[in-house]
Amino acid sequence: MKTEMEASVASPDLSIIIVNWNSKDFLEGCLKSIRDHVPADEAQVIVVDNASSDGSADMVRQRFPEYKMIDSGGNIGFGKANNLALRLCDTPHVLFLNPDTVVLPGAISKMIAFMNQNADVGAVGCRMVFEDGEPLPLPFQWLRTPVTELFVLFFGSFGFLKRLKGIFPYQDPDKSAYVMKLYGGCLMVRKDVLDRVGYFDERFFMYCEDVELCQRIYRDGWKIYYMSDAEIIHHCGGSSRATEGEFSTLMKCESISLMIGKYYGKAGAIFYRGSVLIASSAKIAIVLMARLLMIPIFWKKIDMEKYSFKKYLNMLDWSLKIKEPRISG
Repeated sequence: MKTEMEASVASPDLSIIIVNWNSKDFLEGCLKSIRDHVPADEAQVIVVDNASSDGSADMVRQRFPEYKMIDSGGNIGFGKANNLALRLCDTPHVLFLNPDTVVLPGAISKMIAFMNQNADVGAVGCRMVFEDGEPLPLPFQWLRTPVTELFVLFFGSFGFLKRLKGIFPYQDPDKSAYVMKLYGGCLMVRKDVLDRVGYFDERFFMYCEDVELCQRIYRDGWKIYYMSDAEIIHHCGGSSRATEGEFSTLMKCESISLMIGKYYGKAGAIFYRGSVLIASSAKIAIVLMARLLMIPIFWKKIDMEKYSFKKYLNMLDWSLKIKEPRISG
């Protein structure tokens, strides 16, 4: 039996790791929500700053001295920065949390309780919502393959996937369920599972590293659970908004190609690059035709800011190896 003194210095059950790059205002709000809604004896917080130029690191040291601050020394990417902090964690559970999130009351406690009550669950995620309460969609529950990526490239815009969600493995974000993969905006994983399957693959600078980690956890026989009754606010793209749209598009293509190549070899990566070439060319042609013919149905359903010529042209340039993502310092 623990003495009263031993109980008072008991180790926390959770490590919360937040990787930040130029998201000072979002990060401050995130850390404040943790301070307000996560008991200090329940979790330790580690912030890894990737050489931000907006004063993020100084803000953390001054406003949140109880949290550990790590300067990574450069813009080293999401996975590598998380791995720096992981090597300092000795808690049973680790929560990977985006800086552009706000933790709501009870969310983290519910996730920890579920993990403690379900020994066969290796990872758990929660319901992430926009500021207006609209839930973020979950990824389709299939493993990422050249064929599934081909399908997403052709039908992943213009609303097609929403219409097909009854046919393909769609998970309703308003319902709790066992799933195959989750996004890493708020992802809790057992530390011993991470030690077993490996940490984030550092070849991914950003994008895909969370899904790729889930794939390894799933393939190792662990269950992954999505909790709809634990909720956080996610200001989507807080860090990525500091980068130009071109970088985001090019990096997504690069990361997906890397993941396809990791599991399906060079031929799979070549197939994916060819799919991007054909799909981006087709979408450019569709938008050009819609504009030329002034087809009303397209103008009502296409978000031209999201599905712009620039995006498709960047995808086309990536597929032809004309452009590649350039990482800012």
